[in-house]
Amino acid sequence: MTLPTGGSIALARVAVGAAAPTLFGLILAAADRLRAVRYAKPVSELTFPQALGYGFAQALALIPGVSRSGGTISAGLFMGYSREGAARYSFLLAIPAVLAPVSWNSSRSARRCPGS
Repeated sequence: MTLPTGGSIALARVAVGAAAPTLFGLILAAADRLRAVRYAKPVSELTFPQALGYGFAQALALIPGVSRSGGTISAGLFMGYSREGAARYSFLLAIPAVLAPVSWNSSRSARRCPGS
């Protein structure tokens, strides 16, 4: 068994980074066309398994080229939420996803700065 070389790993990353936006763009388009309904359920009816589904969709953003908000909006549409409800919940999910790294980096920077 041989291990992949650095060049083949880099090429795989480029391929994933190029294919992911196209694939997830098609998924978002399919969710919008197939599942966006005029009288969808409100986000206040979100269940725990659906929240886990949202979390899984958000975790897909770890794949290079995948949009965190696009993934969570698609998941919300597939679960039967309105476009507006799915988008609002997606942006609420962004709060901890953005604030956690900011606070982590701020605390690390504060520890490295002498005299503060």
